Amino acid sequence: MEDGLELARNFPSVASLTRDDWQALLAESLDPTQHADQVRLYEAVVHNLPSVRAMYEEHEALLRRVEQAAAVNEAQRPALEELRAKTRAAYAQARMLEQQWPCVEQSMIEAHKQRFTPQALWTRLHMAASAVHETSEDLANAYVEGLSPTMDDATFLRQYRELRVQYHRRALAAERMRDPSGEERCRAAAVVLLRPMSTQPLLQRTAGKRIALPVRVEPKVFFANERTFLSWLSFTVTLSALAAGLLNFGDRVGRVSAALFSLVAIAIMIYALVTYHWRAQAIRNRGSGPYDDRLGPTILSVLLLTAIIVNFVLRFSE
Repeated sequence: MEDGLELARNFPSVASLTRDDWQALLAESLDPTQHADQVRLYEAVVHNLPSVRAMYEEHEALLRRVEQAAAVNEAQRPALEELRAKTRAAYAQARMLEQQWPCVEQSMIEAHKQRFTPQALWTRLHMAASAVHETSEDLANAYVEGLSPTMDDATFLRQYRELRVQYHRRALAAERMRDPSGEERCRAAAVVLLRPMSTQPLLQRTAGKRIALPVRVEPKVFFANERTFLSWLSFTVTLSALAAGLLNFGDRVGRVSAALFSLVAIAIMIYALVTYHWRAQAIRNRGSGPYDDRLGPTILSVLLLTAIIVNFVLRFSE
């Protein structure tokens, strides 16, 4: 009796149930089709319990949170799919690069070996020495030809000496690399060359001797060479005009003479062009000569005289 009162006090919703109702609730198994009322009674009683009601509410809250999390995850699906595709592509590229790396590494090792071999180092040093030599020659030519009017003698000598010292340093180093047996000889020759420039005067005068300086070539020398070339060219134009007139308005003898005069004009033009460039190069390099040519004009005169004689012979024989 006391247990029934405590049960009714703890669960007020079951206090009004009859004994038959309790027996129906405590049945081991109920068929929902045959005992529908007992099943509904059981569910109503159980669902009204506070602990069961709290459990259902908690379950519903969990379901709502799960649905919200599922919605968030579903919203992130496109970004995740794109990230997965990029990851797969990056992994495939990484695998491909990993397979290619041994070949690339081997080629890098070979290139490194070829670049730093003694022969390659000697070639680079030799090319650097040649470049400095050409720079110094260009500086000297510009000074001699007057292309740098603002450069005085002291400035030219200082710059020219620095370039030549740099050239000889590289040349000696290249010679030492090429001929190891001559290292002591090259070192002895470099003692004077590599001495600090402050201890050596730019102009070292020897008793009884004059200082040899580059000779400046006057512009009129180049102009004279051009005038000679233009004179030859003028004569060639006149002879070519004569040949063109005979070719266009002459008979058979005139055409033969035109061919001869044309050949002579071409020979004179080639001779004038070759001679002009040869003399210009010799003047630029300050060559000692000779600049006159006795053989070329003689041959051209003989050719021209031959063409004139052939023209007269053909004309009078006709």
